[in-house]
Amino acid sequence: MSDESVVPVRRKRAAIYRRYSCDMQRPASLEDQERNCREYAEQRGWVVLDEYVRSDAAQSGKTLRHRHSLESLLTDAEQAQPPFDVLMVDEGSRLTRKLKDALGIAEILKFHGIKLVIVSRKLDSDDPNFQMMLTLNGMIDEQNSEQMRQRVLRGHIGRVLNGFSPSGRCFGYKSRPVPDVDHPELQGRAAIKGYESIVYEPEAATVRRIFNLCADGLSMSDISKKQRGDRNAVRITEGGAAAR
Repeated sequence: MSDESVVPVRRKRAAIYRRYSCDMQRPASLEDQERNCREYAEQRGWVVLDEYVRSDAAQSGKTLRHRHSLESLLTDAEQAQPPFDVLMVDEGSRLTRKLKDALGIAEILKFHGIKLVIVSRKLDSDDPNFQMMLTLNGMIDEQNSEQMRQRVLRGHIGRVLNGFSPSGRCFGYKSRPVPDVDHPELQGRAAIKGYESIVYEPEAATVRRIFNLCADGLSMSDISKKQRGDRNAVRITEGGAAAR
């Protein structure tokens, strides 16, 4: 048989989806996820398509809303001739923390002939037991999500009971770190007992004005219009003064 009769085997083309949950997590998490997926692809001789390495930053895994990169990958997968053969995620929870969503995505990809791979679990949708394992792991992810919610709530309650702010700053206040003087050996975030909210006067004046207008009977819509009107008046006054 001549060499001309040998048909070269096309390498599988792989897309990668990355996600992290909130703006307090490290954006480097996306790089870590991608590195794990690329190593997995290289071991199997797949080629990763850079234009299909997409991510959703600071987006919850409990909903598919606002997950524009995931949506774009699924849209591409539904083409008559999909541009990739494999969709890889580092962990199942990066795809979604909702079991029904995970099963739905897997079904869409399967219908269009695209393999779904969860690298950390070494799960491959070509495996006959894939759906069972995906269901089991999806249930675990949902349970972990609920446990995390409970832990965060417990932590917030503890912060408030100790006189600290439970979360980020809000308009009218600034957050000030309170050092843990009882443990001077600690470093980094561990050296901070918590954050207390202090009034920030440049913004506090606006907050007081809004509450006073509300007490005078103005609706939220009227207050908003008044605020915009006053800002425009200031701009006009400042512009006139500059012209003079």
